Amino acid sequence: PTARDPLNFREHLDAGLGAWKVAELFLWSTNEANQLVDIGGTIERKIDALGHHASQFRSFEEIARWVRRRSEELGERVGYRAAEGFRRVTLAR
Repeated sequence: PTARDPLNFREHLDAGLGAWKVAELFLWSTNEANQLVDIGGTIERKIDALGHHASQFRSFEEIARWVRRRSEELGERVGYRAAEGFRRVTLAR
């Protein structure tokens, strides 16, 4: 949200860009998702990408199963094969 403040991003002004006021935030990793995005066509790609960070997990296989299961559960709520949930916050303008 600080993109609206030209003092934070002087290089934007130097490049001829004006300040920008963010209208919405999409917060990831929430238990209170109010915005579900269809990822049915990309769920395997998402899991493959997580695999590049396998050293961060004790058992990547468990993480992959959890991500797939959670995505499918969220997708069921809205008729998608898989979904990713976000907490959508609308900011005052």
